[in-house]
Amino acid sequence: MDIKEISFEEALAKLENSVNKLSSGEVKLDEAFSLFEEGIKYAKICEEKLTNVEEKVAKIIKNGKEEDFKVEE
Repeated sequence: MDIKEISFEEALAKLENSVNKLSSGEVKLDEAFSLFEEGIKYAKICEEKLTNVEEKVAKIIKNGKEEDFKVEE
């Protein structure tokens, strides 16, 4: 899945869903492994999106120009 195809909120919800299912302890090993892989994928998407926003916020603070701030999903 391309990072631009999913919002931060969607990725976070999917990550939380995977974590909740894993935490339940009611999944078989194969499903648990798949959920783990899926969770890692969504965690990376969230991390990349947060890093992108942090860099843009730092640019605004450094340059003091609001027009430099443009969040792209």
